[in-house]
This record gives sequence, structure tokens and C-alpha cells, in this order.
Amino acid sequence: MHPMIMSRSNTPDFIIRTIETADIDFLKTAMYHAIFIPPGSPPCPENIVDTPEISRYWRGWGRTGDIGVMAVNTGADAPVGAAWLRLWSGSNRGYGFISHDIPEMSVSVIPNMRGRGIGTTLIGDLLTRADDRFDAVSLSVDKVNPAISLYTGFGFVPWNRDGDSITMIRHSQ
Repeated sequence: MHPMIMSRSNTPDFIIRTIETADIDFLKTAMYHAIFIPPGSPPCPENIVDTPEISRYWRGWGRTGDIGVMAVNTGADAPVGAAWLRLWSGSNRGYGFISHDIPEMSVSVIPNMRGRGIGTTLIGDLLTRADDRFDAVSLSVDKVNPAISLYTGFGFVPWNRDGDSITMIRHSQ
């Protein structure tokens, strides 16, 4: 798939490209910004991304089954968002785990770039790639996260609820 150029009025241009192993530092940053913080709550410490529960989403990027795309601001040549899939094996499972053959999706846009359609574009591109390889994709989302409506728009439906988290699934189109 060729990179896609996205242009929005009053915003910079972006290139959507495949995440490479050299992008690991940004993937770690993206994981931090993917953590939902309810309004009025303090931010998480930055080193939360190094805990085993969170680092499994970015550490060792490029293993079998990893698929991801990132948005790069062409004017500043800086990454501003990413969407990626990981398969889980054995007891190494993410929060949105359903089965070993269904990858879990993570999405992140750095805070000052949100609300510009970047996340929507990333998810659309990633799911197009995933439809060719997997029967379904899962994700985990906090029950009060407004992104639920975005995920629903892409065809995700609730699969399981556990406390404040909802695991959602989307079958390939």
C-alpha cells in the first residue's frame, strides 16, 4: 500500500507510513499518549510505559504479526500519531486479548494534534491492511472514553466488559 497524504484545512500535511523498527522511540511515546486519562485526573508518570503490562505493547516491535502505521507531519518531519496491531501468545496478553489469532489494536495521537482526523485516518489505513491478514481485530477501551464512538463507526462492537474496560471486536470487512 502506498503512503497516503492527508490534508486538512488550517492543518499541516501528513504522510501515513508503515511503522519500522527504527520508530521504537516514537512507539513508546505513542503508547504513553494512548493511555486514557479521565477528565480531571492527574497524568500517569511517564515511566508507566516501562511496566510489563504496558511495555508489551511497544517493546520488541517488528515481531511476527506486528502491523502499524504512523502519521508524520511533513512540515516538521515529526511523527504525531500511530495505530498498530500486535498478536499475543502464551501468557503474554494485552488488555483487549480475545485469542491468539486476533491482534489487538492500539491508537495514539499526541495531545496537541488531536481533533484533526489523524486518528481516524490511521485507524482506517490500519484496518484496511488488517482485513487482508486477519479475520478480526480487538481493542480495549475505558467505558467513559469518547473514542468508543469512533471505534463503533469502524464496526467495532462490545465483546466483553471487565470493570471500567470494554473489549471490542471488529470482524474483517
